[in-house]
Amino acid sequence: MAFSFFKKNSETNNPTDDGLKVKQIIKETTDTVSLVFENPNWQYQSGQFLSLSFPIDGKEETRSYSLCSAPNTDQDLAVTVKRVEGGLISNYINDQVKEGDHIKVIAPAGVFTLPESKGNAFLFFGAGSGITPLFSMIKTILHQEADAHLTLVYTNRHEDSIIFKTSLAALEAQHANFKVIHILTRPTAEWQGKTGRLNADDIQAIYNEFPAKDQLHVYSCGPAPMMDLVAETLQKAGVAEQAIHQERFTASTGLTESESEEIVKQLVKIRLDGEEHEVEVNPDQTILEAALDQDIDMPFSCQSGLCTACRGRCTEGKVVMEEDDGLSEDELDGGYVLTCVSHPKSAGVVIEIE
Repeated sequence: MAFSFFKKNSETNNPTDDGLKVKQIIKETTDTVSLVFENPNWQYQSGQFLSLSFPIDGKEETRSYSLCSAPNTDQDLAVTVKRVEGGLISNYINDQVKEGDHIKVIAPAGVFTLPESKGNAFLFFGAGSGITPLFSMIKTILHQEADAHLTLVYTNRHEDSIIFKTSLAALEAQHANFKVIHILTRPTAEWQGKTGRLNADDIQAIYNEFPAKDQLHVYSCGPAPMMDLVAETLQKAGVAEQAIHQERFTASTGLTESESEEIVKQLVKIRLDGEEHEVEVNPDQTILEAALDQDIDMPFSCQSGLCTACRGRCTEGKVVMEEDDGLSEDELDGGYVLTCVSHPKSAGVVIEIE
């Protein structure tokens, strides 16, 4: 099986000057909305995300949100945003954004995508807003591969917090090969499904009952402890590590104590738009932060190692990253780094921004 994914195109996937128009706002739950944008012929893969920018209090704030739309089933682009307590942008989107608004958007990016070939069995584990990229993937698979087996395990607090509840039920009714398992931690007395927190026994039982284990791919998106539990349990059950894929909505690792101790003040050369800049990077700064302090017009967006807008290639010296989930193995092997989470580990670091 091969999925006919759309590929990123540098000629069409550029930010628009006026921003993308919000075509529709869908109230998914009491604290979650989906923003549907008119698509300016952007191409993308299921599982990727958009980065949205808003001018708030005289500063441009940018956040990345996974696409819930699927390239083969949805004409427009859509992201889903769950309100976060104290969250500047999530609350702004839920409270202030209106249909007809134009929002500055950076084109689809991200490596949390479906395999290009091999595999007709998929286990999905999502929690809360972690359903967003999984929903896009599920729609793509069901549209393209009639023989694929899919199971979604989706955890939430209560019935009213289930995002895409009606749409998931409709897909399950239409496709005999798609099964949804809801698990609620704080259900009402009327709830007849599974309750409690997802545990290793649950994961093992779901895997044991899965009808097709050959060429299985596992995708999880949610809190790090949940995703780590899924990976650990399924690897013990025999699922290959490379078949388990995770998407984290926040930077996950940071530097180890030994890595932090190795970082000292260094001069870094940055080659950007035909010019070379020399930047002094302090131990408590990332390369991007130091460059911005010198008013260098660096590309960036999320500043947490997720969106890859700040990607560059380290051609000399050594760099250590706090987080590298946003880069593919090929990019890492090719020397690419994310300047927003990168620190010079040696003297003589040279970063080329392409």
